[in-house]
Amino acid sequence: DGVIVGFISGFIKQLYPWFTLKSVGHIAYLMVDPSHRKKGIGIQLENGAKEWFLEKNVSYLEVYADSANFVGTKAWESYGFTDFKKFLRKKIK
Repeated sequence: DGVIVGFISGFIKQLYPWFTLKSVGHIAYLMVDPSHRKKGIGIQLENGAKEWFLEKNVSYLEVYADSANFVGTKAWESYGFTDFKKFLRKKIK
C-alpha cells in the first residue's frame, strides 16, 4: 500500500591505516515501526544492506547498539551480529 514501515542507513567506514582491515560496512540506523515488527522486515532491510556492501567488496559489517536497548540488541543478535568491542563512556561535566 505504499506505506513506509522501516528504513536502514549505512556507509563504508575507512579504518585507521595501521589496521589490517582497511574498511568495514557500518549500519548507522535500522528502524521498523513497532506495529510492523516481528514480521521479517528488519532482516529484509539488513539483507538488502548486506548485498549492497558485498557489491562494494566489503567483508565485514558493524553496528553500534546501546546496551540498554534490549529490543535493538536482541534484533542485531538474531541477524547474526556478535560482540566485537566494548565502548565505554564517562560523563565529565
